[in-house]
Amino acid sequence: MAQKIKLGKASVRITPPLGIRLQGSISRDQPAWRVMDDLFANLLLFESGRERYLLICCDLIELSREFIASLREDLEVKYSLPGRNVMICASHTHTGPPVINLGSLRPETDYLLQLRKHIAGALLPAESSMQEVSVSFGRGKTDRVGMNRRLPTAKGIRQLPNPDGPIDPEVAVIRFDDIKGNPVAAIVNYSTHPTTLGIQVAEVSADYPGRMRRIVENAYEQSMLVCFTQGACGDVKAAAIGPDGNFKEGEEEDIERLGKILAGEVLKTMENCVRLKTTEIRTALKSVPFKYRAFPSREDLLKLIDFHKKEVMRWKKLDAETLECMDWEDKHINRVAMHEDMVLWAGETLKSLEEGNLAPFALGEIQVFKFGSEVALVGTPGELFSEIGKNLKKRSPIPNTLVCGYTNGSLGYIPSKKAIAEGGYEVSDAYKLYGFPACFHEDTEEMLYREINALLDIGEEND
Repeated sequence: MAQKIKLGKASVRITPPLGIRLQGSISRDQPAWRVMDDLFANLLLFESGRERYLLICCDLIELSREFIASLREDLEVKYSLPGRNVMICASHTHTGPPVINLGSLRPETDYLLQLRKHIAGALLPAESSMQEVSVSFGRGKTDRVGMNRRLPTAKGIRQLPNPDGPIDPEVAVIRFDDIKGNPVAAIVNYSTHPTTLGIQVAEVSADYPGRMRRIVENAYEQSMLVCFTQGACGDVKAAAIGPDGNFKEGEEEDIERLGKILAGEVLKTMENCVRLKTTEIRTALKSVPFKYRAFPSREDLLKLIDFHKKEVMRWKKLDAETLECMDWEDKHINRVAMHEDMVLWAGETLKSLEEGNLAPFALGEIQVFKFGSEVALVGTPGELFSEIGKNLKKRSPIPNTLVCGYTNGSLGYIPSKKAIAEGGYEVSDAYKLYGFPACFHEDTEEMLYREINALLDIGEEND
């Protein structure tokens, strides 16, 4: 016999103060001067049997493992909520405050302290709103919000539109209804980088997921809360395309347009959700090693320091006319700042190498939330490529599996084996901004399939 599930919900505003740097683009170096739209942390507190489970979805770029650990400790001390039962997701918006180490931009510690307090405090209204709910699931589709951004060119893989490249168009919805059949909350899962707004926009924004949430919540007369979970979008950018067929530096009208497209599909899917036969919740959590490829040698790092210093000078000397003739990627990325950060990375890595402090792997968490044997959330700690996300769904023993990236900390990009062989920014450069000594190993993709499926299989015994 299926257990009854109770649900409590809360939403807390986590908008940073003006004047803060925004994290997500190395080229957006001006402080935030305006709030285009507020950022929120939305919470769903579940009770199933004798256990409670918490899903937290934040309008932030990512969160560190250290922050996740400290927040879980707060929740366990104040509410006796086991850390293994808490899943914390970030939407990956690129117009929010600095909350992780990313290149030379470091976290705002005061903001993170307030964030912990705000989220922990939101559990009180979530507890007071607990009510019995039923659970339904639906699946929709739109290919109009995201565009693959890895284009093969004579110069290698560039961050340019690739209409023939892979994306995951699935829109997955878990709907929660009260005993009268009224929708009171939903989890929405979709896979596209919230990078719509151009580098000229120094304004706080939740990007297209925030607009989607607002539209969906306003469509229902009763109180409704939407939690957005970002999928496997490491190689998929928001489809803000200019008249020349290239990416453009988006404006507010672009996040509104993409938000409306996604909201329309979410609303349609909400109305076609099918109630689950079993609604017992179980969870499983595991830390796994993400192995690196070969480390650079001391000689390699010294050469890289010299190379990037020369590139800083070269890009500083380029005239405006030359820069204007370059493609979107070179115009979009501040190459001077990028090469300066590469110098910083090489210097810090060299120091760690000489001190013998380079570990052969980074630890990352994978976590599953299972609703019976029919629906599962799979939390992964980074920017999975879309093909990995789609394969995880196909291989999953749970028929309706949602892949949630940027969950319980982040390890940066997790490219597919195929992408590692091709190269490109996500393989050759991005890990340096996260402070890692090398890209992850080619076997990482298969490791994830193996570990996640094992976790899904044992989840019913692990609560």
